[in-house]
Amino acid sequence: HRLSNLVRHACRLNLSISLVGEAGTGKRLIARIIHHQGISAERGFVLIDCRALPAHCVEELLFGEAGLNSTRTGCLYLRAADLIPRDLQLRVVEWCQTRSSNLPRLVAGWRSDPLDAVRAGRVVPEFPDAVGLFPILVPPLRERLDDLPRLAAVALERSGKSLSEGALAAMRRYDWPGNLRELDAVLLTSSRHARNGVIELEHLPDPIRKGPPLFDRPIADRCFPLKETLRDVQKKLIVFALRRARGRKAEASRLLDISRSELWRRMNELGIGEDEWRGEPNE
Repeated sequence: HRLSNLVRHACRLNLSISLVGEAGTGKRLIARIIHHQGISAERGFVLIDCRALPAHCVEELLFGEAGLNSTRTGCLYLRAADLIPRDLQLRVVEWCQTRSSNLPRLVAGWRSDPLDAVRAGRVVPEFPDAVGLFPILVPPLRERLDDLPRLAAVALERSGKSLSEGALAAMRRYDWPGNLRELDAVLLTSSRHARNGVIELEHLPDPIRKGPPLFDRPIADRCFPLKETLRDVQKKLIVFALRRARGRKAEASRLLDISRSELWRRMNELGIGEDEWRGEPNE
């Protein structure tokens, strides 16, 4: 799986990382995996929830005893990084520019594209690039429905319960607006009703059990796939630019009029590998 490959690669790097994904997609879990399987696993993991804490607490945690300048901290995870006050963002940018290898790795969690936060004025332009030298897009659960059996098995491991085929089929038809957080809650509640050890269709909540199938709607009810079309066009443009630039990311970024970090993020998001852009630019 592409996400798993990116996470494994991130574990081996000593770079700041951005995790971009909707609420509940598992960004905090991924940050912990990157830490515990990374190069500084023997040191501490610090979580700073920028949504829940007032600005002075965020500042104290960032630059205090166990913060960015502590050699005892191995990884510092910023939850909802776009909510850090702008003056603190600039201090973090300065820290990133002078960071030494023995200081914590910074992992920033974003609920949406960091560029949207820049356009909205919440984030200074330098901040996303500084904290996201290696960006990873964490897809929502509705785009990872093939992973449902594995994800459900992991969530149910402690309880010893399992899913029936009927329950799994209904869960595949649901769009999971709450992502992994909702999945965990549904499985926890449903497992309490599964006396024989198997979660059946009738044990699931009504919206999942009775919801309309996502992929079996009449043609007249289907929407036009604008996002998929835009995604395909974007992928073709990036591949064309990479071919024109003979694989040089800086030149491709210039042709596309985007930053190099944004190019890397979009390549990760679109799954563009080296084999896709090798060839002549007019192909």
